[in-house]
Amino acid sequence: SLEHSLRSIYDQNLQQKLGCPIKPLVIDEELWPFEEESLDLVISNLHLHWINDLPKALVKMITSLVPDGALIGSLYGDDTLQELRIAFTLAESERNGGVSGHVSPFMNITNFGNLLTRCQFNLPTIWTERLNLKFDDAFHLMQYLQEIGENTALKHRRQNCLKSTIYGMASIYDTLFKDEKKENIIATFQLIHFIGWKYHESQAKPKKRGSAEFSLKDLHKEMGIYDPEGAKKSQIGEIVVSDDEADEVVKEKKDK
Repeated sequence: SLEHSLRSIYDQNLQQKLGCPIKPLVIDEELWPFEEESLDLVISNLHLHWINDLPKALVKMITSLVPDGALIGSLYGDDTLQELRIAFTLAESERNGGVSGHVSPFMNITNFGNLLTRCQFNLPTIWTERLNLKFDDAFHLMQYLQEIGENTALKHRRQNCLKSTIYGMASIYDTLFKDEKKENIIATFQLIHFIGWKYHESQAKPKKRGSAEFSLKDLHKEMGIYDPEGAKKSQIGEIVVSDDEADEVVKEKKDK
């Protein structure tokens, strides 16, 4: 619970280990309470997708950072729960003649990277990973989402969903998105990890255009020094297939 988490953070032993005082606060990210250049680090873990005005919130965060301060965090990408979204869309379009949102919107990794740049974060670094979690059925998945507080919070959506639509969605999900053993359904969770810095003159800067001392045209020459065979393959563009793999390719072509 939130109360238990706050008590753990405020534990006196933890403060002694860290060597600094801890003051837990419950805040709304859209009503950012921190003053300008008052924070060294902001950590955001899987909650930015709940913010209505994300650009405004990010601007407030970078404003509160000291120069060379960092924002580190993660959020769900737009591939998250794509199977549930597809199953609901098919079930509703068949029974209701239209669709309504049942999964919260998530951020596209490209758009989020552009957003960090627009909000003046320096040296942004973004990477992503996909987790395929297994559940007994769609009802087990929706129960899990409710327990972790990630069920949809869309305001403009169909308030009442027919029981036949729910069961239809579960049946479609079970048919289309089984795992390899056909025992459980799969739910995709895409995690976008990121870090961005507030500008400081000591940070690395790109070199001036034309100042490079090495040309990519000479790359194959350098490769030839360390890996002559590899240089030949990269220059000619050959794809080398082992005998075992070649046999498999031939068999597949014959079957077709």
